[in-house]
Amino acid sequence: MYYKSYSNNIILRDFPDFIQNEHIETELLQGIGKSYGSELALEIKQGNFTGNMAFTYARTFQKNIYAGYKVRENEFFNSDNDIPHQLNLLLNYRPNPLLSFNTSFIYKDGRPVHVASKCSHHRWGF
Repeated sequence: MYYKSYSNNIILRDFPDFIQNEHIETELLQGIGKSYGSELALEIKQGNFTGNMAFTYARTFQKNIYAGYKVRENEFFNSDNDIPHQLNLLLNYRPNPLLSFNTSFIYKDGRPVHVASKCSHHRWGF
């Protein structure tokens, strides 16, 4: 289990405009953050088979501290790397010392979505 607080985080404004923006620094804000979580891991050995399974529950939040601009009402919100649930599976079969077969599976959820503020449309003239 862990808990950690952060300072001097870089937060993007809501709907930032990076296209043809000469002052990109105006789209960045300073913030604070916090994260917490825990991990459970199991290892299995059965003859020529070995396997690992790990489950992680982790949360990461950030908050704008710049008084001149509100990001989500200046409350804590999910950061870009907030992945609440992650499951990792690894299986290995070794029939002899020279040959082994491996497979892995990773499941993640909860990644936040960012919406573009602009899009461009090109006509190619076909």
